[in-house]
Amino acid sequence: MRDGAEIFATLFEQGKGFISATEHLDFSTPSGRAMLGVMQVFNQFEREQTAENIRNKMVSIAAKGLWPTGNPPFGYRRGTKKDNKLYVDPRKSQIVKDIFEMYSNEKYNTVDILTKYRGAIGKSLLFTMLRNRIYLGRMVYAGQEFDGQHDAIISQSLFDIVQRKIPENKNSSRPNAQKYTYLLAGLLKCHCGCSMSPASAKAGRYHYYVCGDIACRNRVKAEAIENAILEQLGNYRSDEKLLDKMEQELIRAKDEFLKQVQPELDCLLTYMLKLVFF
Repeated sequence: MRDGAEIFATLFEQGKGFISATEHLDFSTPSGRAMLGVMQVFNQFEREQTAENIRNKMVSIAAKGLWPTGNPPFGYRRGTKKDNKLYVDPRKSQIVKDIFEMYSNEKYNTVDILTKYRGAIGKSLLFTMLRNRIYLGRMVYAGQEFDGQHDAIISQSLFDIVQRKIPENKNSSRPNAQKYTYLLAGLLKCHCGCSMSPASAKAGRYHYYVCGDIACRNRVKAEAIENAILEQLGNYRSDEKLLDKMEQELIRAKDEFLKQVQPELDCLLTYMLKLVFF
């Protein structure tokens, strides 16, 4: 939605318009631009709804102890095309066992493991592997854990020893970084006409909106501008007639838009599910 808004904003800034021949909408007029905004909102909603439906389908597969999608973890292989069960790979599973045993042994370090299995695994894969509970016969997906139908490669005792040795994430010393919710992301414009993007400083303690024009680089405090906008929006709450009119118009536009695109969305969802599962 953000990319679409920026594209149309660029067109309008250059005095260009956009007319849809199939929907009979003229986005160069005020009413057309208002409808464009509504359509973008509901288009974003439909995309997110489709993504959520797919995620729910993946979770339901994982809940059965099966591998939801993509390449299997190192040490396992998949069966036939429609078989989502994981099977132990005899050769790679021995590498997994050896890596866990080496890491748990004080005689070896990370360099020793990476040197021995150079070309087979890298440092990022190594620590992903060492933290992966799937080697215990568990199925983990989207932050949820289930009993897997596959055989375990590592014992619980060995896994626990390795977890105690793995160093903590280096980013844990910056608990506030990247946790701020920028309410106006993709919406704010600078006085020069360019879009303003979220930015932070001092390990995420300070938050701003910064102009995208290198020659301008104007910035405003995120909390200050957001509070000002929220206060202004709060003034509209007292105008009940305006709110009722806006609500009715949004409902009408939503129903009309969904009626037009629902058949295409159904076909798209069916096509995506076929690509993923068949």
